[in-house]
Amino acid sequence: MSVLKNLGNDMTPYQPNISHDTQTDKVLIGEEFAYWGGSGPEIPQRFRDYEGTDICKKGPGHKSEILPDELVTEFIEWFRSLEQTGYQGKPLDWARTP
Repeated sequence: MSVLKNLGNDMTPYQPNISHDTQTDKVLIGEEFAYWGGSGPEIPQRFRDYEGTDICKKGPGHKSEILPDELVTEFIEWFRSLEQTGYQGKPLDWARTP
């Protein structure tokens, strides 16, 4: 969603973000997702320290470690229990997007 500029109720492409966000030939495709931007739910502590594994990634880049199957299953169940999907909120740094 960072490729969008908020113009009231009219959402239009914002080229500087498009240029930045599409610098790779990699893409993430999913059928179930929620984008909360800067207003997401707090991740329960049990997912932040699951036998020493934190499901949340810190810093730029991506998380490449293999997560325990039980952690993934429990997290998916928690995510689905929120009953919120799709675009839910503006990016955290939305105010800095002209």
